[in-house]
Amino acid sequence: MPALIRPTYRYTDPTLTPPAPGGALIMEVGLVFSRPGIGPKGGGQHGGVPLSVGPTTTLLRRHDGIEMRLPNTDLLLWNSPFLIAGHRHGVFDLRHRPGWEWLGWTLADHVMHDHHTNVTTGLAHGVVPVTAGEPAPVGSDSLWGTKDCCTDAGRCPLPRLLPPAVPEGGRSAHPT
Repeated sequence: MPALIRPTYRYTDPTLTPPAPGGALIMEVGLVFSRPGIGPKGGGQHGGVPLSVGPTTTLLRRHDGIEMRLPNTDLLLWNSPFLIAGHRHGVFDLRHRPGWEWLGWTLADHVMHDHHTNVTTGLAHGVVPVTAGEPAPVGSDSLWGTKDCCTDAGRCPLPRLLPPAVPEGGRSAHPT
């Protein structure tokens, strides 16, 4: 008989403060399950330890050591430690409390949360937020070449985009 997965994550916060959702929480909890109906032909659900969480799929290792990749839309985070902690403190509707909405999210929702967080902080898609009038980051020009997109310093709502990399010996399609 193959070894069973032994969960090690424990949630012990007596104030029931919700942890931030996202990929880091998925890896910290370390256990995911497929939605009901997504599983072996004989029934049941896939479950395992997430090895990597990608933008659309997650690689997980099942209890029998087999690694498989499933769509993030079909996977749920193991939420028992949070629900048990709530029950321990007399809270039986934890998923309906503010900040705990993510208890019912799929992994795709967690990944999307990370994406939105990164976009608002300017860390996604090569966007480097720069206030108008500030010097552009090293190795970049302003939005379209060397001219600034705004003339009124401090009022430009647009982030400056880093120009695409020019292949060695190649030509850039970036307007200058």
